[in-house]
Amino acid sequence: MKFSNIEDDIRSIYNQSSCNSGCSYEIFVQKFSESVDYELINVEVDVQVRVIEIARRFGYLAPREINEMLLEWRKDGSCVHGLDSMTCPCGCFEHDFDDD
Repeated sequence: MKFSNIEDDIRSIYNQSSCNSGCSYEIFVQKFSESVDYELINVEVDVQVRVIEIARRFGYLAPREINEMLLEWRKDGSCVHGLDSMTCPCGCFEHDFDDD
């Protein structure tokens, strides 16, 4: 992506990430941010700065911020989707319960 129209390009990444995230805002943020970062590979620094500035308005988090979010979830007992054992449909907690 060349980011010829940054706002439109970010909106496109946003829409694509939204479609692949289910109802989880947290998953969306991860997918969106990772997609933006991927598209920034080999992009000039001044364009990267502008892209990230606009992407932040759409929910972008830097890799460091995503790692902090994941660590906070772990402390809270949440899974990698930011959900607890009663709400995660992905089976993250299926081996946490004993049948005894």
